[in-house]
Amino acid sequence: MAWGFLGTLACWPFEYGQAQERATLTKLLLGFPPGGPIDGIARVLQAPLEEAMGTRVIVDYRSGASGRIAVSMATRAPATGQTLLITPSAQVTIQPHLLLEPPIDPIHQLAPIALIATTPLCVVVANDHPARNVGELKDWFARNPARAYCGTPGSGSVAHLVALALSRQMDVAVTPVHYRGAAEMLAALLEGSLQSAVAVPFAALPLAQAGRVRILGTTSETRADSLPTVPTMRESNLDVVASEWAGAFAPRGMGAEQLDSLNRAFCTAIAQPSVQSTFARLGLSAGAADREQFTALVNDDHARWGRILRDSGLSVAT
Repeated sequence: MAWGFLGTLACWPFEYGQAQERATLTKLLLGFPPGGPIDGIARVLQAPLEEAMGTRVIVDYRSGASGRIAVSMATRAPATGQTLLITPSAQVTIQPHLLLEPPIDPIHQLAPIALIATTPLCVVVANDHPARNVGELKDWFARNPARAYCGTPGSGSVAHLVALALSRQMDVAVTPVHYRGAAEMLAALLEGSLQSAVAVPFAALPLAQAGRVRILGTTSETRADSLPTVPTMRESNLDVVASEWAGAFAPRGMGAEQLDSLNRAFCTAIAQPSVQSTFARLGLSAGAADREQFTALVNDDHARWGRILRDSGLSVAT
């Protein structure tokens, strides 16, 4: 089953709206701590966004509850354009279906602004792990059931569902272990308390290039440009295809003109050559889209994940 939406859409330069020109500060809420992929994306965009918006842009870390704290804060923020959310797709399109008693409804309480980037995921082990490919990892799990754990950056993430799919496809009991973001997860992998993990290349590539972790396979349809020597899961005889996206959202209640201005600000920032090159180097496909296209993606993914999760019967506690 193919999970995810990959694509790059063009956008155009703009002049920022007068209402936003009066703002002196824009806060980007992040649901994960420093050092992870969402933090990296926000940091890459920070200076280009300041130039595009004509405001100071700061990053506000509100980590916890698998990213839901930041999402909840965004839904309660004033709809002025001065508090925005940058989040992975799962916090909007997957987690509301998984929670037994969802405290918020992001699909109706947030306004989509822009698709920032898309990425496949990858299976990672420490460099001293004996497995050299996905098949060998499957055999290692089977021989070491008491150590058959796979890390994820949070419960209800795309990585969580990929870990479950790997267990099913391998026909081996593999237990997902959830961390507060990719940085904490990869630290556990490096120190030896975790045996494998599902991460995005943005987080894993620098460690792989430094010889500290080994990337065994990716969840892309075809080999990722940033990992041309790494086979896909399908090449390893596992039918697991998935992708993740990161997007920008605003509190519901803004007018269309202000939301369009914010969309054009993000499009302008994403189109900067420095942003494009950094994203490409770290395995991200720049994904700027107009607001209507991004809104359609959010709604479609929300509905699709809802069907998948209802069929699976999977849920997590709040």
